[in-house]
Amino acid sequence: MYRFKCLFCETELTADDYMIGSCVNCPSCGEVVVIPDKLFPAGNEYEGYLIKDMLVSSTMLTVYSAVGVKKLSGQGVLVVVPSSFARKQLG
Repeated sequence: MYRFKCLFCETELTADDYMIGSCVNCPSCGEVVVIPDKLFPAGNEYEGYLIKDMLVSSTMLTVYSAVGVKKLSGQGVLVVVPSSFARKQLG
């Protein structure tokens, strides 16, 4: 189970992992909420880059500051990860 908060009323909601990127109605306020992706913690490697910090996250993407490990070794980079919601919408 995955826990997240409604963006409108701050109610804590739960969903199964397979539902990430889907839209659901908040049972408290009734607003449509997109189940957000899980964030990569600092220190994890993603696609050849070591994640340092999450800079911004939205319904469509998440941007991390990172350092190249397998790609652009040692260089600071921004890693842009499309959200599950965006990937589902774009097909």
